[in-house]
Parts: sequence; structure tokens; C-alpha cells
Amino acid sequence: MGVLQAFEAFWTVAAALGAIHSVRKNGAGASIVFLVPLFVWGFILEEATVVVIRGYYYPTGYSFYLLGVPLAITLGWVAMIYWSREATLALGEREWLRRLFGPRLEVVGLAASTAALATAFDALVLEPFANANALWVWTPPGAWFGTPFGNFVGWAVSVFTFVFFHGFLKLGGPSHRRHLATLALSLPLQLLLLQAATLSWVALVGYR
Repeated sequence: MGVLQAFEAFWTVAAALGAIHSVRKNGAGASIVFLVPLFVWGFILEEATVVVIRGYYYPTGYSFYLLGVPLAITLGWVAMIYWSREATLALGEREWLRRLFGPRLEVVGLAASTAALATAFDALVLEPFANANALWVWTPPGAWFGTPFGNFVGWAVSVFTFVFFHGFLKLGGPSHRRHLATLALSLPLQLLLLQAATLSWVALVGYR
């Protein structure tokens, strides 16, 4: 098994274990509400960056592609965000979030903490490893192991917005069907917020 195949297997297993863990912990309905829109969100962001913006490209050799995006990459989005969120929740089972942010801002705290963990993993582990093994190629390359710093701004904003909207739209105890529908409808707004953040970064700092 080569590096690319091991990379695909890792994220496929990580996403599968996340789904199993979620169903056992939260039930099938709540798991669908979180994981299905998350998969769609990850795919939309990859499709926009790879196909539309062409910020980077994937080499041939991945086992499965979905409209030009390797399936393992989208599963990686699911795994990274799910497990980052679970790691945050595991730190005192939200008690520290309540003490630090208060009940009303707990959703913000959870989203910010999840975004920080996921972005740190991407910056310190995933991007250096991926660039060293040519799992994807940035065009043009950036200053951080070949990755532009704007990528991490994008990661932080995209993770924060998704986790925040999921938690915010859950307030009041809507049904799973209504929660799923409203979360799905919020994705275009999340995309606009992400676009505004990345364009602001480029305008202020430039492409680095």
C-alpha cells in the first residue's frame, strides 16, 4: 500500500468510526442532521476551490472521485470536524464552555474551539504531510510548507460557521427534519461568509 492509498484508507476509516460513534452517542436522527450536511459542506468547499477557483489540484491516483474531488478528501472534512468537535465536548462535557462563555454563548465557544482544533491539525499535521507527499498541489504554492496562510483562515471560518449554525439552529429543540432543512438552507449563507473572510484576508495580506 502506497502513501496515497494509506491516506485514503485513514480518512475513510476515521469518517466511518465517527459515524458509528455518533449514532451510538446521539442516535441515528441527530447523526444524519450533523453528518450529511457536513459531507455536503466539505464537498462544496472542495469543488469551489479545486474546480472553480483552481487554488490547488489533486494528482491522479485516488481511488474514487466525485465531480473531480477525491471522495477521501470529503470524508476527511467529515472526520476532522466531527472528531475536533467531539474532542472539545470531551473536555469536561461542555462544563468548561458554560463557565467560560455562559449558557447563551456556549454555541459560540463550541464552534470556536472546534475551529481552533481542526485548523491547528490542518496547519501542523495535514498540510505539511500532504505537501511532502504531493497529495495535492497548491497553485501557486504558499509560504507554509507550500500552503498559503489564507487556507487556514478558510479552515477556521468554514469550521466555525458550520458548527455554529448547527448548534444555533438546534436551540429550541426543533425536530430532526426541521433542523436538517434549516441547516441545509444555511449553507449558501455560510459560503458567503467564508468568501467574505477569504477575500478580506487576500485584500489585507495578499496571497502568501
